[in-house]
Amino acid sequence: MKVELERNRRQRTVAFPANLSALRLRPWEAATVALDRLTPFPARVTAWSLAAQGGVDLTLEEEDAAVWDWNPAVDERATGSNPAVVLPNPGVIAAPASITVETSTTTAFAVLSLAWAAVGSSHLAGYQVEFLPASVAAWQGYGGSLGATAAAIPTAEPTGFRVRAVARSGAVSGWRQALVPAVVTAPTATGIAGGIRLSGGFPADAVRLQVFEASSNSLAAATKLPDEPTSLFWDRTGLSAGDTRWYWLRAVSAEGNVSALVGPVTATAL
Repeated sequence: MKVELERNRRQRTVAFPANLSALRLRPWEAATVALDRLTPFPARVTAWSLAAQGGVDLTLEEEDAAVWDWNPAVDERATGSNPAVVLPNPGVIAAPASITVETSTTTAFAVLSLAWAAVGSSHLAGYQVEFLPASVAAWQGYGGSLGATAAAIPTAEPTGFRVRAVARSGAVSGWRQALVPAVVTAPTATGIAGGIRLSGGFPADAVRLQVFEASSNSLAAATKLPDEPTSLFWDRTGLSAGDTRWYWLRAVSAEGNVSALVGPVTATAL
């Protein structure tokens, strides 16, 4: 194969009508082509015949010793190191690499929006989306096959989401999920100097918490604090002695999905 490759790289072929002196040549013998207007080059006799008018007709194709060079370090390779050929399989499609939920920053919401990474496959037909409200026992379908990579799901409660890719063949991928994280367990509030300390069990599937604060026992009047604790306990500072506050806590998953609110817990700053 390497010899044929090297020969193909040498393109010059000459049909040469020689006199009878060429009788000494035989097919596959080496010769040098030296003609006017051409730089001499090495060749091999690939065809030889007696001419009807006398003489010898030769066909000479360019070839030199480098055609036959062989360097084991460069030209040899173990068969196991050859790359495998992987053909596309229309019956297999990958799941979206990620899914995110637009985290609500209010105590009440009517819609949760989600988005997912596009699947780069020529066999992709669309996506299937399902959702699971906290008050429902079974996953609910959302429309048919979606061509977009985002959806807004009407829901007013913590809701799990999942999405998968669908191939034109009808094959489906695995689900990519954004589940509802667990709630903070046993929350407490304790007055400290200049603030209030919040404690409790931080959910294992949460990455941060949202803290809603009110000056009375009214969730509707509560507003979200800018800081989002990543562990408990956590100190709310900047209060004056005698300030009383009520708190509700909500967990947020890595995908941005939110848990139910827990609370209220209340304390007075010292």
